[in-house]
Amino acid sequence: MNEDLTAARHQSPAGASEAARAAWEARFKQPRQALALAREALQARPSSAVSGLALATTAVASALLEEPEEALTAAGQVPQLLVESAAGELEDAPAVLVETKLATLRAAFQLNDLALAAQAGQEAIGLAHQHGLFELEARAHSELGAVYGSHQLLDVAMRYMRSAIAILETHDLPVPGALINNLGNIYLDTGRLDEALACFTRAREQFEEDGDRFRASLARCNEGRALVRMARPQEGVAALEEGVALQEGLDNRSYLAATIAKAAEGHAMTGDPRRAEQRFHQAVAVLEEPRPHLDPFADEVRTQYGDFLTSQGRLAEALTQYERGLEAARRLDKSATAVTLLERVSHALAELGRFEEAYRRLREHVSERERLEQTSTDLVLPLQLLELEAQLGHEHELKLVAHQAVIEANRELRERAQHLEGLSITDDLTGLFNRRFFRLRVAEEETRAARFEHDLVLMLIDVDHFKAVNDRFSHTVGDKVLAEVAALLRAAFRETDVVARWGGEEFAVLLPDFSRRTAQAIAERTRRLMQDHDWERFGAGLALTVSIGIAALGEIDASESDGAGERHEALFALADSRLYEAKRQGRNRIVW
Repeated sequence: MNEDLTAARHQSPAGASEAARAAWEARFKQPRQALALAREALQARPSSAVSGLALATTAVASALLEEPEEALTAAGQVPQLLVESAAGELEDAPAVLVETKLATLRAAFQLNDLALAAQAGQEAIGLAHQHGLFELEARAHSELGAVYGSHQLLDVAMRYMRSAIAILETHDLPVPGALINNLGNIYLDTGRLDEALACFTRAREQFEEDGDRFRASLARCNEGRALVRMARPQEGVAALEEGVALQEGLDNRSYLAATIAKAAEGHAMTGDPRRAEQRFHQAVAVLEEPRPHLDPFADEVRTQYGDFLTSQGRLAEALTQYERGLEAARRLDKSATAVTLLERVSHALAELGRFEEAYRRLREHVSERERLEQTSTDLVLPLQLLELEAQLGHEHELKLVAHQAVIEANRELRERAQHLEGLSITDDLTGLFNRRFFRLRVAEEETRAARFEHDLVLMLIDVDHFKAVNDRFSHTVGDKVLAEVAALLRAAFRETDVVARWGGEEFAVLLPDFSRRTAQAIAERTRRLMQDHDWERFGAGLALTVSIGIAALGEIDASESDGAGERHEALFALADSRLYEAKRQGRNRIVW
């Protein structure tokens, strides 16, 4: 009776809205429950906004449950419903739409429609970037990187993974350990072993801090894999054995056999075939345990064991493992692995003198390899084209990399300034960059702005009536006030921005990649910050305001100057004239 009442409640407009919202909140932790609630909400014929939210939930949950057809059907209806919804009816509509695009990516990937997956990922990146949804933008980069990585477009995959991390770090957001671990795998596959090991270690420490023992065990195993590849087999085996021990105590068997097999390979590399054999037996035993689904790494484990047996001259046993691995690869729809195993099977048969079988398997290998290469070309070419289109139409990924470089440059220069005598790039009183260094950075940023086709904004900030502060409260207080202004400015701007003391009570800020509207809004926020700050702690009755002049490089006509130096001077002159105008108009204002 209670269930009937609940269903009836959900069939009312208010109930449908409640059910849709509850479904959305449960989409990741309880996807099946979320699906049921979303379907209940849709039965009530709700508004466009509620229908859109329910269908978005259906798309996300279905993709997580590996029901890609239902996910794509639901996702295809969401954009139009959100367009039709009343203004303000669904406040998080942009986030809902981005997540729908990511569900499309996952579902298309599951169906091996990589072109659709890549397109959905690019759309998610663009939408998230447009609406300032930085966590979702990072997630879109990460998941798109996985798409490219799945087809060995590793350089592209690496760029997307690094961009995801750059987005999160730029906006002081936590970087998931899973993302760091995935980047480590890309580094490992491309032979960048030191970077791979650093990523795996960082990921493991984060998983340990979060209490995620399972993922910590995987990261520890990955550390072992990297160490073995780095010709540090003893350390690698120790790490792999630690990973195995961690996994054996957990109720998750999917990765256990693969982990034990990696440890076995490590033992073989250290010259301990007896221990390697023991571990391979254990790995195969795990595979043969009764389970509802085939182990996702069964083919890999069988291949590794077969290779070990081949190295020991035990070809008949190796052939058995290769055949079992081939069977698993085909059941798991791993065509590339199947092709590789067919070649191994053929060679083993030939070595055993079974030439007729070897010839038949070799022909099968050649035929499947040709088909795979054609399929791979058909899949990879659209990905490559989409990537080129994305670079032409959405360059914020490149800008992020540039921003991250600026952050590192600023950090390094500050550190060098602390240690190198005679390198005068900072102001002694405020700790900000000085005028000389600021001019150098303007030149560098103009070059970068031209390369990435973004604007460059200069902001000159003057403390109003500062002489009166010195006269009334003393020069000591005046110095403290200037240091406080500097601290407020440093906190108000991004690490990618360059903040300097221009001279006396005047400060300069360089803003790379800012629209004029955004720069004006930030200037107004800065003006209010100074006006509303508690200055009386430096002296009773002390109040402070600032005047701000703003100019953009895009306002300076390159045809009117003979070079970058003159263009710089024109930019400074324009900002300075506007600062003067702000003071002429009464101070405590912005002129743009």
